[in-house]
Amino acid sequence: MARQSKTILDDLALIPWWINVILATLVYISFKYLIPSISFQSLLYKSIAKELPSLAPLVGGLLLFVAGISAFNEGDGGRARVII
Repeated sequence: MARQSKTILDDLALIPWWINVILATLVYISFKYLIPSISFQSLLYKSIAKELPSLAPLVGGLLLFVAGISAFNEGDGGRARVII
C-alpha cells in the first residue's frame, strides 16, 4: 500500500543537493545570528528568538543530512554511485 502522508523532508530530498546545502547554510546563519539580533516586542517572540541559536546546529545538520540523501539519489535513475 502506498504511503499517504509526505513530509517536507521528502520534498526536500527531491530537489538538487546543492540547494539543500544553501538552504542549510541560510537557516543556520538566520537561527544563530540574524533572528536573535532582532528586538521583538512580544514576550513569545523574544523567548523563541532567545532559544533559536541552540536549535541552529540541529536544524542545519538535518538539512545537510537531507542534502546527502538528495546527492545519493541524484543521477543514474536513483541508483547508488560511489565517488572515490
